[in-house]
Amino acid sequence: MIGILLRVAPLSFWRWLSLQRAGVPDQHCWMDSQAAIAILRANEAALRSRGVRHAALFGSIARGEGHSGSDPDVMIDIDTEVVRDVYDYVGVTGFIADLFPIRVDVANRDGLKDRIRERAERDALVAF
Repeated sequence: MIGILLRVAPLSFWRWLSLQRAGVPDQHCWMDSQAAIAILRANEAALRSRGVRHAALFGSIARGEGHSGSDPDVMIDIDTEVVRDVYDYVGVTGFIADLFPIRVDVANRDGLKDRIRERAERDALVAF
């Protein structure tokens, strides 16, 4: 399974609407942990229906060390009954990327190397 997928997600009407529903103010260059968690929580039902069991923020933004060049790092646990192959996985990561107005890194917890997973779990701010 793919561990990390990067994707650029420019702001569209649907992303803007998703942010507004989550109560996130317009942001085009930077995002704090509360905004990222709000987006994930506002879309929990849609994410679960696509096979995401759990989602958490990790990395510099989760640690409060984010800056204008930081992008959100999202760690997910997937339901292998729903996400059965790489195409399903790419669909899930693309859906998550489309929720954010800036580039986002999505990582499957099981796809991370032990050393990286340990640090990611230590930093994690659980959305659901």
